[in-house]
Amino acid sequence: MYDCLANIVGILGDESECLPDINLETSLSGLYLDDTTAGHIPLKASFWTDYDRIERIIPDAINEAIKQTRQRIDLKLTRNFRTHNTKIGFKDDFTNYLPATDGYYMLSICPKKINGGTIRINSVDIWTIGGKHTGSFHVVQDGEATTKTSSTWEAKNYHSESNIYVMYQGDRPRDFLHSGCCGKGSGYSGWVTVGSGVIATMNDAEFIESNYCQGIELNVTFDCNGFSESMFCSLDFTNSNFGYAFASLVQLIARKNIAYNVLTSDVVTPYLITSIEEVKGIITYLTNEIEITLNYLKESYGHSDCYRCNGMYKGEILI
Repeated sequence: MYDCLANIVGILGDESECLPDINLETSLSGLYLDDTTAGHIPLKASFWTDYDRIERIIPDAINEAIKQTRQRIDLKLTRNFRTHNTKIGFKDDFTNYLPATDGYYMLSICPKKINGGTIRINSVDIWTIGGKHTGSFHVVQDGEATTKTSSTWEAKNYHSESNIYVMYQGDRPRDFLHSGCCGKGSGYSGWVTVGSGVIATMNDAEFIESNYCQGIELNVTFDCNGFSESMFCSLDFTNSNFGYAFASLVQLIARKNIAYNVLTSDVVTPYLITSIEEVKGIITYLTNEIEITLNYLKESYGHSDCYRCNGMYKGEILI
């Protein structure tokens, strides 16, 4: 769950509704689990003495809402960008070694402006006159540096909104291309522009045009995430049609989960004894409303470059 969604739907909107250890938080959407709209399930009666589980309701519902919305839109729309794995750098096609420097050898990556684009660096290998570099290197984006070695690097995702720099200090590197030679072609051209150079300090990092790698070889996976944190965090959950509908979906799923909890709990409460048929009816209602809301979300989605509508276009008319 993304942090910015924590209060998308509130638990309690009424100060007179007192539940142990549950704080009143302002809902980003104006929706609360205890409001009086259709599908309401009373929280006190549902959980009785098991109030600790209430804290999990909204996070679980958010994760389920994101998953179901993604699946529905994946089925409805066509992906503009498919997952693509490639190497940056042809380490075996080197002709010589670069001059020694006291500064940093640097590979620079300039992402193309793809709304929702992601760059996953799976491995970083640096090839020098002494063999494979075993010392540390740095991967920098937005001024934040990750320092690792090839043996300790773990696959890491980067957003495609600002440049990424990979740099190291050490032995003279192999002088090989990232742009391809000898009939080979680059596999990254639709996603990023790559350059390289030598800089005096890490603070001097900037994109430098070059067809060479400074000895740095990357294994990278490009993808497009139409449901990224930045997308959700930019939504207005009160005034945006898509944002409010998504918040409504979270509320519906949370209430449905509460109702199922009532039916499947091993604690038989007075509420269950007197209202079991009513709870079953509410589940049916909520399930239908969830389906309606998911259908609306798939038709109104337009928050990334990851998808396009199915069909053929002729001029401005969808056929």
